[in-house]
Amino acid sequence: MALTQDYLTAWDFTIPSAYLKVTSVTIESKTAMTVFVRVFASKDCSNAVRETRYSGEYNLEGANPIKQAYLYLKTLPEFADAIDC
Repeated sequence: MALTQDYLTAWDFTIPSAYLKVTSVTIESKTAMTVFVRVFASKDCSNAVRETRYSGEYNLEGANPIKQAYLYLKTLPEFADAIDC
């Protein structure tokens, strides 16, 4: 499971169809999680461009944490155009 979308780097150039992968999820409490996302230039995951941490809501009764992480990310404006891959 991963996402793909065009990604604007900190150096102001766009990586077309960058590969975004949740690398870990930390369950902070019954209602909160921390999600770590790495952005790769390609699907082979050989060159990470960036890793970012996001904090979101966690549902103890919901889907597995990785699935919840991707669903949460897709609610954020920076992932509005992301596509499941």
